[in-house]
Amino acid sequence: MKVQSAFLLSVPRKWIYAFAFASIFLIAGFAAAGEAHAQTYYVSSSDPGRSDSGPGTSASAPWATLTKVSSVTFNAGDTILLKKGDTWTGETLFLKGSGTSSNWITLSSYGTGARPRITPYTSEAAIPAADPTNVANNGIMYGIRLQNNAGWKIVGIEVAYTKMGIVYTNDNTDNKDGLWIEDCYVHNIAKWPIHPYPSADNRAAELQYAAYSIGIYAHGRHLDSGLYGHLQNITIKNTTINNTDAPLDVGWADNITIDSITAKDSYREGVQFGHVNYDGAGPFVGSFTNSRILRSGYLYGFAWGSAGLQFNAVHHFTVDNVEIGSTKAPDGPDGVGVDFEGLNTDVTVQNSYIHDNDGDAFMLTRNGFWGRNEVTGMPIENANTSIIGNYIVNNGLKIDPNQPHAAFMVHGWNLGNGGTISGNTIVKASASQALNHIFERTPRLTESMPRDHVYANNIVKLPGGNIIHYAATGFYKTQGAAGWSYLVNGSTNAVWQEAPAPNDYDDAGTTQSYGIPYDYAPNANWQYGQGYWKSSTGGMQIGDNWLLPDVGQAAHRVWTSDGIKKIRITGTAKKADVSGGDGVDVKIVKNNDATPLWSGTLAYNDATGLSHDVTLMVKSGDKISFIASAKSSATGDKTEWNPVIEEVQEPGQSIYTTQVPSNFFSDARYDLGTKFKANVSGTITKVRIYTKDTESGIHTVRIWNATTGAMLLPKAYDWDIPGGTAGWKEFTLPVPLAISADTDYIVSVTNSTDLYYADTQHGFDSPINNGNLITYAASGVGSTTLGTMPSITYLNSSFFRDIVFVPTPSQTIFTTQTPDNYFYDAQYELGTKFKTSVAGKITKVRIYTNGVETGTHMVRIWNVATGTMILPTAYSWSVPTGAAGWKEFTLPTPQAISANTDYIVAVSTGTDKLYADTQHGFDSPINNGSLVTYAASGVGTTALGTMPTSTYLNSNLFRDIVFVAD
Repeated sequence: MKVQSAFLLSVPRKWIYAFAFASIFLIAGFAAAGEAHAQTYYVSSSDPGRSDSGPGTSASAPWATLTKVSSVTFNAGDTILLKKGDTWTGETLFLKGSGTSSNWITLSSYGTGARPRITPYTSEAAIPAADPTNVANNGIMYGIRLQNNAGWKIVGIEVAYTKMGIVYTNDNTDNKDGLWIEDCYVHNIAKWPIHPYPSADNRAAELQYAAYSIGIYAHGRHLDSGLYGHLQNITIKNTTINNTDAPLDVGWADNITIDSITAKDSYREGVQFGHVNYDGAGPFVGSFTNSRILRSGYLYGFAWGSAGLQFNAVHHFTVDNVEIGSTKAPDGPDGVGVDFEGLNTDVTVQNSYIHDNDGDAFMLTRNGFWGRNEVTGMPIENANTSIIGNYIVNNGLKIDPNQPHAAFMVHGWNLGNGGTISGNTIVKASASQALNHIFERTPRLTESMPRDHVYANNIVKLPGGNIIHYAATGFYKTQGAAGWSYLVNGSTNAVWQEAPAPNDYDDAGTTQSYGIPYDYAPNANWQYGQGYWKSSTGGMQIGDNWLLPDVGQAAHRVWTSDGIKKIRITGTAKKADVSGGDGVDVKIVKNNDATPLWSGTLAYNDATGLSHDVTLMVKSGDKISFIASAKSSATGDKTEWNPVIEEVQEPGQSIYTTQVPSNFFSDARYDLGTKFKANVSGTITKVRIYTKDTESGIHTVRIWNATTGAMLLPKAYDWDIPGGTAGWKEFTLPVPLAISADTDYIVSVTNSTDLYYADTQHGFDSPINNGNLITYAASGVGSTTLGTMPSITYLNSSFFRDIVFVPTPSQTIFTTQTPDNYFYDAQYELGTKFKTSVAGKITKVRIYTNGVETGTHMVRIWNVATGTMILPTAYSWSVPTGAAGWKEFTLPTPQAISANTDYIVAVSTGTDKLYADTQHGFDSPINNGSLVTYAASGVGTTALGTMPTSTYLNSNLFRDIVFVAD
């Protein structure tokens, strides 16, 4: 500061004045120049003051035509505003000039009303027919076009009725910066001259960059005849693209953010990404989030196959929370949900909903065209492509004998991937449907998983909800993975033997446009190996669907239960090698029990085998062993055996049964719900609502803890309900929700933008209860604030929001036991002493009767240590006559019991004195699941109404409970 003051004092005053004035003029000049590069222009097709001859910088005197806008080269910072509610027909908008991703040129709107509309034709039918050789005959081909320029932000525009919607291409070798598309509606884009695949492309050169009509097309290169620069920094969000040949195609691009788009009803293909974050300086990333792709390819499909979402040569890209459903393949192959076509690296699809596709949910292949390095021409695998935490349901629906489809994946010769496949829930379309279609296996349709991924915590279900554990699906190189272990003689861990790498591929084949070979089939010597478990010494081996014992080394494949459940074990053991030997002993054992659940012997040549079907209760830690043992020789002992363990669910319960709405209203948007509780623990597997035939659109599903106000689902689920017949509609929760007993919850589902909802006023004047589900008077609740827990009641209305609830599997002490005798010598109080390893509730009491036992029986449950009767009262039970067997009494209120506490369930005989008895039936305990008894657990007394404690010949008197763990 001092130096500056000295300088000013040393110069003549007139110099200071001159310097000051010059500075003022210089600053003003810079300001004027800046204003020239940040201008706002207005365009209207309806404003009376519109004119293309004016500057267009005033809303009162806007430009009139898109032709005028197309004639101007704009500068970074400029804004062009189209009037809302206006339509331009018979024109294309060519955007000229370049901004940057930090200083955009903006195309948006002004005024009020609907988005401005660019519709070169008045309808899809009015678009001229495709002409592949004469470009002019195709008429107006674009809605909005950018060529060799970028840095544009396009917001709030509707584009329709033309051959291509919003198009960016680049013929130059330099990279371009910035394309932002937001809140746009692109629809009815059709009749671009189609690529004649599999014939050579004989279309005019200008037409060859696109295979068909595309809603939004953004490619950093224009033609396949050479390499050009990339388009970098792309954002597309909050945009809807309907009724196109393909909705979105982004290629030769870096740094991409796609969020909240909806793409429906495309005629040929789904969303495609090609050469993204690929061959650039980087580091680049890409994401595709919170979006929906539905009914891709539904009208035609395409000759080279269709996919809801396709990746070709994409690197460092994440898909998160995207719904991909109902992809079709009417005139071509595939129809898959997600296609990793080739040359993809570090691409992850996670937390997404893939459903109801014609083809497999995922395709992972080594396409000879996309899957080759363009410099060397050599095939390159997909690498580190991961599938994590997705809900995959009802895929592989198309019946095609030439290309069969599976529930999860079609996989073609893609080895060494290294990606992760974990946390997915896969629901098959049918029990007989194969899980995977793996080209390199024989047979191709299999329950096994492809090699060279990391697998963890995937769940496979049948359509009804039962979880299934295939031995082959859970097979992996880590002991305990998916609950499966591999042992020698049941005690020593086997060791993993990795398969050798396969030979490479035959590079001979047809030539494509890059001059590289196309054929990607394996050569004649190609071998697909699968790792296996083996003993450290000796010849015992265990593969994905086979066992090979050695003499003195039984092969044990062991499944460990992670909870209390009823399971059904099915499968067939048969000889895989019938060349010789002396046969194989096979058996299924629970927890090293002396008596197997099932056993048999396979003759050396038994290629038909022995089948098993066993149902039982298990608890956490219980082990089911599948054992193959050699006899005196191990020659030819390889045994094919892929057992299936199915977790059997209890039947689902709903709040409503026969009730139907009295009215349907449509007055406002609401979050509507039903308050309820269950008297036992369990899971909610579905949410359902009653709709009229015309109700449709997006409804949002939530479940709340009514006490804490917490929303319990992983996220709020959008449910697109189609119109149709009136009645109950069901939404399957991607992840079933576990709920506790005697806790209040609210299930809520919003109405959609059509405002419809069902209502029966006074429907909850009193509770509606069914099975274990309990409601209250005024259980129907609502809120006008969407996304908040509904709590307001009105006239005790019922809004028909419901759940499907599956109680925790129930257990009983006795399973297959039946009485040896029936006696009738006196009236007794007869019981069974037991305890449980976990806390829970007794929901029923049961006894075994012959066909004539009848009359009033008294039901009691006692705490053995205290001698107290723990039920609210002794219940009187009139047992009917009928067929011999188990009779059940449902407790009015389920009785809670503690873990590791001794109880006695007692039921008196009737006046006919009849009771069931197996003497010595309790010489040893009878245990099932969490229920534990003792030797001499059968007890009785002649003093009715007192706790029975006497034993006689260790008799089993067939008094039992139905227990549900907490």
